[in-house]
Amino acid sequence: MSTQKAIVPLLTPIIGMMPVVGFFLVDSFSSYNAALMSALVIYIAYFLIGVLWLKYEPTYTILLSTVSFLIFIGVSIITPFNLLYISKASVFFSLSIILVFFIFTRMQGFFRAKILLKEDKNPEFKILKFDSELYVMKMVLFTQVTYLLIVLVYQLLPDNYHNTRADFIIYHLIILIFITVHILYEFIHWNMIRKRMNNEEWLPIVDDTGGVHGKIALSVSQMSGDKYMHPLVRIALINKGRLYLKERSGFPLSENHFLDYPFERYLRFEETLDEGVKKLFLIME
Repeated sequence: MSTQKAIVPLLTPIIGMMPVVGFFLVDSFSSYNAALMSALVIYIAYFLIGVLWLKYEPTYTILLSTVSFLIFIGVSIITPFNLLYISKASVFFSLSIILVFFIFTRMQGFFRAKILLKEDKNPEFKILKFDSELYVMKMVLFTQVTYLLIVLVYQLLPDNYHNTRADFIIYHLIILIFITVHILYEFIHWNMIRKRMNNEEWLPIVDDTGGVHGKIALSVSQMSGDKYMHPLVRIALINKGRLYLKERSGFPLSENHFLDYPFERYLRFEETLDEGVKKLFLIME
């Protein structure tokens, strides 16, 4: 297995929240400055390994997370340290994340249109990827807003409910649990999707001249009706001058109740005509 393939599972959209987890984790058990440095190291490692070395296009999640982190650092610089410490750094970071992610989700139509306007062979895949990231962002917003609501309720409680242990649970442990559970869920979810996609059959998308303009999963094409064109291998059976035909019955992507050649099969993506014919003969056997 290549190094690039081995690291692919680590480049899912939710990976953009790993620096945030690093910050909250270190901030819970060490100093504020150490938490800043931890998050910064994770961000730099992502861009050096994922973007510069593996040449992966950075996800919207990591970009927005980076912007949130920069805003947080800016607020930290202009805010007296004592005020930041009293108000808890995690609250400031959560507020910056909510602000940036909320603005992006409100502008989702603009970014979706920008993707469609680009000259791309397979814009449907990029839209699907964008929608997947958008779902992750909305989940991040939900966890951050829920955390701030818990903090607000805690602040409204009488002083006798406030102590060192309660502060640790409210300002550090809860948000850490929220984000960690979300990341674990997304990793499991994306791993399941990846396994399903590995078992998926892919068809080439062609134009009227037979030129290939991308690929699409067989299951997706079946649900899309006649939206896409795919190359088809067909074998005619002639016996004693008579052409054998049969009625279509539930053949994928084809019309039913029409008479046609009995043996046909769609070519898979990057499959040659000879390979397609051989596999069709295997099916016939």
